Amino acid sequence: MFISLLRSFFFAGIVLLGSLAWAEEPEQNLPVEIEANSLSVDDAKQIQILEGNAILRRGNMEIKAEKIVVKQDKQGYQQGEATSKEGSPVKFKRKSSDSGELIQGEADRMVHHAKTDQTEMFGNAWVKSDTDEVRGDYIKYDGLNEKYFAKGGPQEESGRVTAVIKPDSDQ
Repeated sequence: MFISLLRSFFFAGIVLLGSLAWAEEPEQNLPVEIEANSLSVDDAKQIQILEGNAILRRGNMEIKAEKIVVKQDKQGYQQGEATSKEGSPVKFKRKSSDSGELIQGEADRMVHHAKTDQTEMFGNAWVKSDTDEVRGDYIKYDGLNEKYFAKGGPQEESGRVTAVIKPDSDQ
């Protein structure tokens, strides 16, 4: 179902934001692997910055961006933002541990707010699984309420959201 596709995508987006808790127990204990041209960690301000061809991996998930910034508030909640440079989007992919399904997506910018469990994708956004796909200029997922919202915009050819949702095969 499309909601489970988006849920899987946005749970994986949590890893994008550094050391946030992972939705699946086995992944939770795996190390986060980071590659970048530079890494800046400010423990006093609770900010980590990866810049220049930044790659973040954990288990079956990978995020590629020009820059990834993770901030943590006094309550321990993290907010992360991955940005791209012109012509090179933020890219995400994850292979589901359960089904083996490949879930991938792109956007010019991705932001996750751990406190509200909301993930937003801005500019040329798309998410695709083996069977389903949604495209729009803006995609937002509310993990607490399991709801998503997609909006078209001037960057999409028609200015509209497009989606392909195939029926479940076990019905």
